[in-house]
Amino acid sequence: RRAATAAEADEAAARDAARAAAERARRAAEGHDRLGREHAQALDACIPAERQEAARREEREAARAAEAAAEALSDAEGARAAAAAALTRARSAESEAGAARARAAAEAQGLAALLRAGDGGSAAPILDLVTVPPGLEAALGAALGEALDCPADPAAPRHWRNLPPLAALPALPEGTTALGGLVQAPPELARALSQIGLVEDEARGPLLQAALAPGQALVARSGGFWRWDGLGAHPGAPSAGAERLRQRNRLRAREAARDAADAALAKARAEAEAARAADAAA
Repeated sequence: RRAATAAEADEAAARDAARAAAERARRAAEGHDRLGREHAQALDACIPAERQEAARREEREAARAAEAAAEALSDAEGARAAAAAALTRARSAESEAGAARARAAAEAQGLAALLRAGDGGSAAPILDLVTVPPGLEAALGAALGEALDCPADPAAPRHWRNLPPLAALPALPEGTTALGGLVQAPPELARALSQIGLVEDEARGPLLQAALAPGQALVARSGGFWRWDGLGAHPGAPSAGAERLRQRNRLRAREAARDAADAALAKARAEAEAARAADAAA
């Protein structure tokens, strides 16, 4: 029992000590706060109000300047990234345009060499002066055949001469169209082309052949050929002249593609140069 009484006494003493410590801590905190307020008041008393306001303004302006600088940096980084992306795209476009130009030039050179290899003599064949719409190569090749290999040069052993138009020409059968109005050819071929008619329906060729006047002929887009004197060729019959005309049309198309590729390459190079300058300035 005496031990219990002693324990209770110790517990009471501990509680009293804790309360005393808490009170001391409270008073110390209050003293600290009071001293802080007194220190701030002393500073306010020492620094004039206008200087305090000026300092606050400077602080606000510095904050705004820092924010503006951060935004400017962000914008600059965005512009730099955009310029780099534009430069990458421009370089890719320049590379693709260069490759396309090289392909078109190589194809044009190959076709030109093929046509030169087919020249029979020093003078260019007259078919090289003829422009035929795609799809009519077989018709014209069937109509004139090897005569297309002859040049428009009177000095050549076999050649075409430029003769004046005939005063009167027999009409071609109804429903046919003279090749002279469908192809672009030198005047040396004017007489021949005026008397060669195109039939859109090749089945009509044999039916109209007997009605042809001397010197006339009919052709179909497929290469079918029917001449006034009975000579004819079935549609699809091989024709060296028709193949050469097709090659020349392909050459013209490749030359046009090469010229377009030249323009595209020049544009791509200019855009790449502008992109490089923009990237360097960013």
